[in-house]
Amino acid sequence: MRDHFPPAIQRGTLPPTSRHFIANSEAKQKAAANGIDAKEFATNYNLLQVWDLMSLYICSTETLKTTKIEPVPLAYSGTAPT
Repeated sequence: MRDHFPPAIQRGTLPPTSRHFIANSEAKQKAAANGIDAKEFATNYNLLQVWDLMSLYICSTETLKTTKIEPVPLAYSGTAPT
């Protein structure tokens, strides 16, 4: 499995109420995902992450270092990402 860039940041342990909320939300998401094509979902999810990260970079007032964002899907056909 390839690394994803930039890596996620861990900021400590969440309180029990937050962990419970996340567990419930993930269970609902899993139920809603039944019947959805997993490859298409993964492609859409990766594209959403790329565009979200790019919007944060554009809107940020910080000076950003050169980095890379991956994986970036090129198509739904399963071709290798860039």
